[in-house]
Amino acid sequence: MLVLIVADKFKDAAKAGLKARLQLLAEVDRATLQLCEACQFILDEALPESEIRPAVFEQIPREQLAKAVTLVGQEMSPQGPHYYDQLIHGYRSVRHFLPTLLQTITFQSVSDEADVLSAWQFLYRLDHEKPKPDIQDAPQGVVHSAAWRAVVFNAHKQIDRRYYTFCTLHQLMAALQRRDIFIAPSRHWQDQRQQLLQGEAWQKARPHVCAALGKSTDGAQEVAKLANQLDELYRQVAKRLAQNKAVSIKKEGEFERISLRRVQYSHLLRWER
Repeated sequence: MLVLIVADKFKDAAKAGLKARLQLLAEVDRATLQLCEACQFILDEALPESEIRPAVFEQIPREQLAKAVTLVGQEMSPQGPHYYDQLIHGYRSVRHFLPTLLQTITFQSVSDEADVLSAWQFLYRLDHEKPKPDIQDAPQGVVHSAAWRAVVFNAHKQIDRRYYTFCTLHQLMAALQRRDIFIAPSRHWQDQRQQLLQGEAWQKARPHVCAALGKSTDGAQEVAKLANQLDELYRQVAKRLAQNKAVSIKKEGEFERISLRRVQYSHLLRWER
């Protein structure tokens, strides 16, 4: 139920954000035209540099130009809109079940998910401890993307509890889906390691499993092989990176990420036919 409800809230936020964005398109077009006009003065080689700013502000008042820059910057984000700001409308319904959920279910981790669990435990303290902790003391490791930081922290760099809650829920759902976080006891959301053979049963089955997979029973030897393969592939990719038109590095806020362009395989299909 938690997964369904949270997914529904994010879907509603995306729909509301898209609707609001469509309503803003006319304003974005006007702002873009104003920026285009300003750029024309900059590109005019006949206009002395000392006269560019006065000429621009004479045509477009400084306040209007500043609004245009802000609007276009918000709506033309390189990583695309997330509409997290629209989640605010679903916070009241989340509050109907969240305190009971925090008190009833304990999540555990199979890997390094300390940030998510710390944030979840802090939400528990907000509802069930007296005196309540200050929301500004909330663990911030869970807010690791620029899109979330834009809504979790307000203009005064203060944490908004509503968006912090949704950010924590979002990261929790992702970790649950990856099975990095589990619930015990549970049939569906259990620790997947419990399904593995343990102890003597595994020692008996191990040679047969390794033989079937074509692997050695020496774990260190297999890890070393994988490390060598990874190193070799990494060096091959790095060597061709500058010539690879399908790969580029894009900056998102203060971070950089690899962007992969979809490769067209139509010429391969024609060759096969």
